[in-house]
Amino acid sequence: MIRISTKRILSIGLSIVFLIGAVVVYSTLIRSEMETIDDKRVEIASKTILYNNQKNAVNQVSELIAKYKGVSELQRSVSLAVPAGENTIGALRQIEAISRLSGVKISSLSFKVSVPRLDAKSFAKKMGILDIMIGASGSYETLKNLLRLLETSVRVANVKTFAFKPGIPEPGSRVVAPSDTLSISVEMYYQAL
Repeated sequence: MIRISTKRILSIGLSIVFLIGAVVVYSTLIRSEMETIDDKRVEIASKTILYNNQKNAVNQVSELIAKYKGVSELQRSVSLAVPAGENTIGALRQIEAISRLSGVKISSLSFKVSVPRLDAKSFAKKMGILDIMIGASGSYETLKNLLRLLETSVRVANVKTFAFKPGIPEPGSRVVAPSDTLSISVEMYYQAL
């Protein structure tokens, strides 16, 4: 039989062998896999950060695109109200449409383009003025409507002066209601190029 002291030494030796075996298994198998797992965790974390950064960038670009769509619509509206360049033909068409809408007859029309002085220190574009002289005839109500439509039309316009002359029939004339006349001085603005 084996003595108790020998059993103890064998059990301590066997324990040391198992401990050394556990250390060897840990260092060769488990530790290498833990390093692989740590590498994967770092890779996942970096990919998650990259994904979130890309997502934020896409959202910011989408917001900018939406913002610039609004800006382009604003630019289009401003270009209608204050066109780039004199655009005298556009002004003529607008006055013609307003006169037809108000029911007056345009007897004279003249345009004068005033060139704005460009200041090198100015950041904003200079506004040019298109001076228009209009001679119109019609009833008092239609002439009043013409003035109202000129001031509230799409293109920015300022009625500088106007002179109203009522149509008074001459004595002995068979004309029942002669037309009233209106001379108008209008300023229409444009963006100087």
